[in-house]
Amino acid sequence: MILDATSDLREMWFQKTDPGTIYMDRFKGIRQTRGLGWEAEFKEVKVDVLADNRFIPFRDNTFDLAIYDPPHRITRVRFSDFKEGGIYEKKYGTLEPDFWDVDMSRAARECFRVLKPGGFLIFKWSEHDRSLQACLPLFEHLPLFGSWTQSKTWFLVFRKD
Repeated sequence: MILDATSDLREMWFQKTDPGTIYMDRFKGIRQTRGLGWEAEFKEVKVDVLADNRFIPFRDNTFDLAIYDPPHRITRVRFSDFKEGGIYEKKYGTLEPDFWDVDMSRAARECFRVLKPGGFLIFKWSEHDRSLQACLPLFEHLPLFGSWTQSKTWFLVFRKD
């Protein structure tokens, strides 16, 4: 059984309706996916479970695999078009500047809590506002391996011992 704790629009999924996966997110409804004004596109966010990933509503040791793809942007850090209510916030959500590390650490612990021993966590992080090195101390485990893309995005694999 798989938990996608931040499924949103399931953009990284090829099989967007995998029967062995529970798609969870803290948001449902309509999400802006690109463009502004008349060019804007919207898609419906469909989740199986509406819940905050800092408080995952499942028992310990439930899943074989968990996916954690948090927002990568810190609210109002660098870009003028990245402001409250802007397209980046509407598409991806944001992390609060004073609590991003606390919230991410809590969510990572929750993902590990619901993993079975020997289960895996896939963590996706883009280094737009915070480096991967700033994120790694938020995890109680070290990644087994990972891969970096040219768009500053990392995919890491962790295993629960």
